[in-house]
Amino acid sequence: MKPSRVDESVLRELKQHVKTMLQSRGRQIIVGAGDSLVETLGLDSLQLFELSCFVGEHFNIPIGAGDVVPENFGTLEAVAQLVAKKRSPGAAAA
Repeated sequence: MKPSRVDESVLRELKQHVKTMLQSRGRQIIVGAGDSLVETLGLDSLQLFELSCFVGEHFNIPIGAGDVVPENFGTLEAVAQLVAKKRSPGAAAA
């Protein structure tokens, strides 16, 4: 199975959301697509939960507890790939 392509507009929206989350906590950080959300950007479990809720609501896709794992929420690029996967035909059957 080939990896899902990353939609640049999705990636931009995710970057902006995380940047806003960090700024609301007084942190000014440049957010990169491949940066570790936990290790580099310092997101905690509550912020990861907030991000998963944003992703589900904003992109109108189901995000279950089983989706919030490092493979899907380790970097913004991984989150964007999850969005692409959930939006792809046949995703509901997966």
